[in-house]
Amino acid sequence: PVTFHINVTPSSAATFKTEASVTSSSLDTQLSNNVATDTTVVGPGTPTPRLTLHKSPTTQQVTSGGVAAFRLEVENNSIGGVELTNIVISDTFDVNGTLICMEGSSSTPVINVTGTGTTTASYTIASLAAGGIWTAGCELTVTSPNGTTGKTNTFSATANSTSGSPVVTPVVSNITVNPALTI
Repeated sequence: PVTFHINVTPSSAATFKTEASVTSSSLDTQLSNNVATDTTVVGPGTPTPRLTLHKSPTTQQVTSGGVAAFRLEVENNSIGGVELTNIVISDTFDVNGTLICMEGSSSTPVINVTGTGTTTASYTIASLAAGGIWTAGCELTVTSPNGTTGKTNTFSATANSTSGSPVVTPVVSNITVNPALTI
């Protein structure tokens, strides 16, 4: 016998029809047993909340007094159609400066924080449907490097769902701050 195993993780219920047939070069008088069909209904499985974070670019160089511009993206790629609520995004930067972020195509800042040393700016996304994507354009105006020139800017998030806490991996980008030129 030949056995096949098929693993399926559908995001919604689905019906799968499997058909197998055989032929023979010898005389076959029982043609009715040469075909078999099986229909299986598969559910979405265990709902699994999941957020994917994106930040681009991942590396930048700016001078003291310059601007590092980047894009934040939060994607609800949960399994099983899980809506996420109260998604708290945080962007932590360790330069002296001001972080301003605009949601989508809006010109109104959702984040506007000035910090010295290590500073965390947060914003709450009320809800994000399964498959939904939230975006923001951000600018970090660096007033001074706060010590050494190699700095990090970490984007993270937490969220709530009725199916447990989502799996989220923080995203780190590097900002190199070069001293401003003076003459």
